[in-house]
Amino acid sequence: LRAACLARGAASVAPRFLAAHLAAPQASPAAALAHRMRGEQADAVRRRRLLFRARQRGWLEVDVVLGHWVAAHVADMSEGEVAVAEKLLTAETPELYRWIVRGEPPPDGFDSDVLRDIVAFARGETAAQG
Repeated sequence: LRAACLARGAASVAPRFLAAHLAAPQASPAAALAHRMRGEQADAVRRRRLLFRARQRGWLEVDVVLGHWVAAHVADMSEGEVAVAEKLLTAETPELYRWIVRGEPPPDGFDSDVLRDIVAFARGETAAQG
């Protein structure tokens, strides 16, 4: 269907461009962008995305704690720590609230040094750097 629609509207498009477009893998826009970017540029985008997601959870309490913690640490985080933080942000906001603010223990898949550092920050045991 995609090829048929493109073929109908592509009468003025050079056939080689149409063939290249149809042969291209169908990846998500984020994956395509990451594929085109290399090294530091892709890492910078990843870290900015992490910061945005940490600040835009939807609950003020979680937005403030996560946003400030990520802003203070994102530049110095290792690739592994960034991956752990990204995984934490896949959790539902109420779960994050319970783990960070109420101190409830997270499930094994989410228990990490990164989460423990965020909890200590939320309790005022560590200061934000940066």
